[in-house]
Amino acid sequence: MHDTGAGNQINAIAASGSVIYAGWCGNGCNPAGAAPFTSGIDINYGGTWHTVHSPVLPNRIPTSFTIDPANAAHVVVTYGAFSRHWIPGGGTGHVFASFNGGASWTDISGDLPDVPADSSVIWHHQLVVGTDIGVFSTSAFFPGDWHRLGQDLPPAPALDLAVSPDQGYLLVATHGRGLWKLEG
Repeated sequence: MHDTGAGNQINAIAASGSVIYAGWCGNGCNPAGAAPFTSGIDINYGGTWHTVHSPVLPNRIPTSFTIDPANAAHVVVTYGAFSRHWIPGGGTGHVFASFNGGASWTDISGDLPDVPADSSVIWHHQLVVGTDIGVFSTSAFFPGDWHRLGQDLPPAPALDLAVSPDQGYLLVATHGRGLWKLEG
């Protein structure tokens, strides 16, 4: 059992074995609200629960985690909302990776559009991220350029991604534009 703190709400969670990554926001989870907005990541990597402190991570809502199935210390977190251009103090970037169980983070957003990132998975050795304008992919955990995935997908929020057990297809759940199946 772990408590992220009074008023904090967990928005994203992932586990690999006994390792858990939990992203949360606090003070109502409304960046424009009257209370100061807060967000964070609590993890138990290393055997003890602790809150990650990193000047690299933005102060926005964590939306998903993808853990490397071969190494629980290797994780990607996505963030919603727009960058600091729209949210004062919100930071920049939407996709961040840690290779050491959350001790340090790297912004791997690269040329990904500056829009909220909603979900992430690994599919065919690619990191796939659902955003508010569609789905993008790059080399898993060592990204280069981001590429739009799915020629027929609408430019709609891709709120959830799921990979079939045999890795044969990717399901994309969109906001208001239905469920899509991408063959791989």
